[in-house]
Order: sequence, then structure tokens, then C-alpha cells
Amino acid sequence: STPRVISPTTPNAAAVFASNVRVGLCHYNELGLEAAYRALSDPLVNSFDDPRTPLPNDGNAGFLRSDARLSIVFLSDEDDAFAAKPVSFYETFFKALKGGDSTMLSISAIVGPANLATCPTASSSGTRYMQLANSTGGVVESICTPDWARSLQNLSSSAFGPKRRFALSEAPADPAQIVVEVNGVPVVGTWTFDASSRSVVFDEAAAPPPGSIVEITYPLGC
Repeated sequence: STPRVISPTTPNAAAVFASNVRVGLCHYNELGLEAAYRALSDPLVNSFDDPRTPLPNDGNAGFLRSDARLSIVFLSDEDDAFAAKPVSFYETFFKALKGGDSTMLSISAIVGPANLATCPTASSSGTRYMQLANSTGGVVESICTPDWARSLQNLSSSAFGPKRRFALSEAPADPAQIVVEVNGVPVVGTWTFDASSRSVVFDEAAAPPPGSIVEITYPLGC
């Protein structure tokens, strides 16, 4: 009965969010990746009202915007253990929603860590969630973190901070010859090349300010 899409104009937005995330418990079939996939697929993503149910206003129309970065955060104490699709399927789907531009996508996971000895209350390691977050350059945090302030700061920097990751249209023949300029000024020493996502990634303190013109040149292979 509360608004599904929360915006800066939503009255009592924090209280609405708190209500929405109290989803309750109905079974133990963990399907976090599939849930995100369905939420961003037809008919939900394009309908204000889901035509498959009698409930009113249970669609997600208006949430996905072409000019906005898509941020997804998975929170679970168990892995995505019941999904039939491979992680690569979800990665391809979410990237396609942003036209293949990985810099417009942020996927993070607060889950059971790989070393469960550090998180004995987690049912299992969130392996699939961590795989998706790592492959998209997102943030991975332990659900047993003792410092939620730091963990949430890491998440907010990834989801809402200045754009630091710039995808290249082609693979460079020699990453050592990549030249980066911001507003016509060469930038050296404050960025790295991430071959897995084929992106130039600026250091957090060196992110180009809004409105900057970023030019990246590099040689192509034969």
C-alpha cells in the first residue's frame, strides 16, 4: 500500500523505505538475482499496475530512467541458491538496460563472505552475488560487518558518487599507451585501466567534476 518508487518528493521517504524493505518471510528459496531481473522486466518495469494480479499500483513504471545510473544492492545471509540461470545471464541483462555502458551500472552485495569463519551467523557465502558485483565493478561487504557506517559509505560512493569509471569502445592494443585528458588537460597517475571491464577508472579523489569533457585515446590492434 506504500509507494513502490521513492523519489525526493515522496512524503516521509525514509519511513516508506523502511516499510518497503520489511518483506517478511514466506519461504527459503533464495532468488535475489531473479527478483531483480523480474522487477526490471516486462510487465512490471513498464506498468504502473501489474496486469497479472488483483492488487492495485503494483507495477514499477517510472523507476528505470535512461539518463540515470542503475544501482542494485543485494542483501542476504545466504547465496542465490535456487536460480536456474547463470550469473552471466543477469550480468548481460542488467548491462543491456544501460545500453551496454558498464559505467551506468552499479551492482553491490552485502552477503555472507567467502570466509564464513568471520561471519558464523550467515547461512552460506553469497558466491553468486559477489560474482556479479565483482564483474560489474561493484562493492562487496560482509553482512557481519562491525562497521555499517563505513560499509554504507562505500556503497553510496559506488552508487551515487561522481562518475569514476569510463568504458572504452574498443580494447586497446597496449594499455600502457592510453592517454587520458580532462577538459583538455592530460591526467597522469590518478587513474588505472581495468581490463576486465575495459574501463579507465579514476581514483576516488580524482573523479572528474560534473560537466567535464573526458577524452581517452589509445592504439587499436591490427
